[in-house]
Amino acid sequence: DQELYFHFLVADYAGGTLKENTENDGELKWLTPQEIAKLDNLLGEIKEVLPHIFGKSNKVVSYKVVYEKGNTMSTFILET
Repeated sequence: DQELYFHFLVADYAGGTLKENTENDGELKWLTPQEIAKLDNLLGEIKEVLPHIFGKSNKVVSYKVVYEKGNTMSTFILET
């Protein structure tokens, strides 16, 4: 009975240093799509939407997912 929202920013990264994180920021870092897909703690839904987020389309990606237990999805609906 919780709703969570994720926001992804896709950008070209030429170089530089990220602003240092504060305790409240969480962890901020630059990752390639391949690095994201290899993360051990990646939610199942993110694996499903990565091709849409990093695809050639500039469309907004919206989806709904329901988890039954842990990282097991019972429903995944991609709204295109």
